[in-house]
Amino acid sequence: NDVILIADGSDVNYMDGININSVIDCVEYHVSSDHLKEIEAELDRGFGGVGIIKYGGQSIERISAGFDSNNSSVDFEIIDHPTPGYQHE
Repeated sequence: NDVILIADGSDVNYMDGININSVIDCVEYHVSSDHLKEIEAELDRGFGGVGIIKYGGQSIERISAGFDSNNSSVDFEIIDHPTPGYQHE
């Protein structure tokens, strides 16, 4: 699994962990919802990409711009073709 995390930059030392109060948003993704979570549930209660086919040319995308429930299982959907840079309208 992997995590993408965006922080505000106020935590100047990431070697001791990231200050949870500096996190703006994050997504943890994995193909299985049974996988052990690696980040705190208050940041993300689910997984984006559950069921995605590894190396299958698929991607995950936020369901709608600005939507954030802190649960990647409902915030993201699997799409068949990656669309880097695409923004919902």
